[in-house]
Amino acid sequence: MDVFVASGSGGLDGPEGLPVFGPDGRLYVISGFGNSVLRYDGSTGAFVDAFVPAGSGGLAGPGDLVFGPDGALYVTSGGHQASVLRYDGTTGTFIDAFVAAGAGGLAGVEGLVFGPDGNLYVTSTPGAVLRFDGATGGFVDAFVPPGSGLVAPLFLTFVDVPTSTSITTSSSTSTTTIARNQCRVTCKDLRRACRAECVGTRRERRGCAWECAQHIRPRACRETGSCLEP
Repeated sequence: MDVFVASGSGGLDGPEGLPVFGPDGRLYVISGFGNSVLRYDGSTGAFVDAFVPAGSGGLAGPGDLVFGPDGALYVTSGGHQASVLRYDGTTGTFIDAFVAAGAGGLAGVEGLVFGPDGNLYVTSTPGAVLRFDGATGGFVDAFVPPGSGLVAPLFLTFVDVPTSTSITTSSSTSTTTIARNQCRVTCKDLRRACRAECVGTRRERRGCAWECAQHIRPRACRETGSCLEP
């Protein structure tokens, strides 16, 4: 194992979120303190350029990034006004605030992912997952509403669970999987050891260990989603 992207390469300062490989095969990494997205060679890790320059489109406190079905790059922007900013997936040029600041009560934004339904799912503090229209960015609903047991959700991913009625959750909010093809939410507190069922692509499995925040306590759940202690 080696260091793929050297410390500070290209001005990298405070990397945030999970780096992603873009459609061009290059690696895209958030520089948190630099308020930018840096691009690296996908084979050598060498710095290519600042794909999204510092503060472009008002980017502040970026937390996570994903390439959307339209090929554009979507980046969560925290700062004082939580939003999701959209950039041209080829040039890095700012397009728009795809999810407007504070839409649907969005606050303390970190992770985001496009779901199998084509909609965009975004974490929101103190503990919620909000769903936005994948074409327009309009607010749809609180897919995981506040008060569901989440605390400081950080990353999102969709997973297949063995049956369509299986639901696992953790009241200490390390990871939540809701029904078939639904979200797994990972929390931000990295001070405790954790374990998880690592599924998905090789890259997602590799990231699983450090994404987890707390011990995951399995629970048996009814089809309605009302959880019972095992």
